[in-house]
Amino acid sequence: MRRLVSLVAKRKVREIEHVLNNQVELNEEKLKSILKKNSSTLYGRMHKFDTISTPEQYAESVPLTDAKSMQPWIEKVHRNPTGGVLTSEDVIWYLMTSGTTGKPKKLPITRSGLKDTKTGSMYGWMSYMTCEPGNDRIVDGTMVTIGAPAEIERINGIPVGYATGFYMTRQNKIFQRLVRPGMDVFNMTDNEAKMWIYAKLIASSKTTVVQGIATLGLALLRRIQNEYGPALLQEFRGTKHEDRIKSALNDDGTMNLGTLCSSTGFRRLDLQVFRPRQNQEYNS
Repeated sequence: MRRLVSLVAKRKVREIEHVLNNQVELNEEKLKSILKKNSSTLYGRMHKFDTISTPEQYAESVPLTDAKSMQPWIEKVHRNPTGGVLTSEDVIWYLMTSGTTGKPKKLPITRSGLKDTKTGSMYGWMSYMTCEPGNDRIVDGTMVTIGAPAEIERINGIPVGYATGFYMTRQNKIFQRLVRPGMDVFNMTDNEAKMWIYAKLIASSKTTVVQGIATLGLALLRRIQNEYGPALLQEFRGTKHEDRIKSALNDDGTMNLGTLCSSTGFRRLDLQVFRPRQNQEYNS
């Protein structure tokens, strides 16, 4: 699998270099294409997209905004997802935010938006895999993804769900084979049970990446470090994983993540920056 993915990554290097060497030009091209495509929308007509040809004109015509001021527009999209409110394309999904800064938002995405996001994500992964020797080893192990349900409700027939679940359902088959666990765990709503499943997966597999919802990923690693050690040892007693878990378990019941993952190629994560919060409960 590493050989196949590395081959794909090397083929994308030229594309990535082109993007990096022409950032201004490509961003201006993208802006113009978005303005042209959406000039007939309600938002586009209000801000006169058809008269904008430079980033400076865009900055003058379209003021900086925030989620609160955009909410009336989002609500219009919710009422009429095919009405050309913000985009000329139909809305295919609403992505839930985590609500870190307030009430979770339900943001519309189109097929073009999905394509752009997947391209950007692919460039990010390919860049990482080719920037340093050995980075491609991440595909030799388990890429643990902290995910949430792709669909939790619908608004006028359009699904609403979390980005991690939504994007996973639209990844190519090669990438889906690399990622664990599957959508059955993503769709779980019992977060305590979900965290335990993730902990067992990390303790019993060659984990090379923990990705997805960053806050939950950090909370998971902290729980493995401070809470789950004795339970994991009991869970895997008598299995091939027992010795590794036992060697990572400290006398006070805490677990050394570096030891637990030392043979997996897992990048060491410095959790010291989160030390002041180590005794707090994670409401995940």
